[in-house]
Amino acid sequence: MMTEEPKSERILREIKRIRQEESFVDVDVETTKLVIYSLAGGFFAFHGHHVKEIIVPGEISYVPGSPDFLLGAINIRGDIESVIALDRILTLPPAKPSPFNRILLAEYRDVRSGVLIEKIASYGDTTGYGDTIFNFCFFGSGICH
Repeated sequence: MMTEEPKSERILREIKRIRQEESFVDVDVETTKLVIYSLAGGFFAFHGHHVKEIIVPGEISYVPGSPDFLLGAINIRGDIESVIALDRILTLPPAKPSPFNRILLAEYRDVRSGVLIEKIASYGDTTGYGDTIFNFCFFGSGICH
């Protein structure tokens, strides 16, 4: 013989279920995509929408008469892209060659260039835009440190 659950038990179970559902709050949080990298012992970031590609450095062809910060040019699937040394622009100690070096192919206001970095530290969405990101020092190009 099967006994039916008392009505009071069903009501209590339903109240408990509703309270559990209400304890989860769906909040829209603004996120920003960042590519965080290291350079000269510090951490810097590009907004993710500026980084078009992350490349393992290959041969960088020297361009005669170019400024000190321009390391040269690379061929990316038939497109010739410049490669700059951000450490030289920011007057930081020179980047150390390592197997972790990468070139960030970045674009900002229709200017596209590769940026040689020491190592990718992290990438992805971040929240806490106000407290975390604005504690960095922003440059007009979307670079932050």
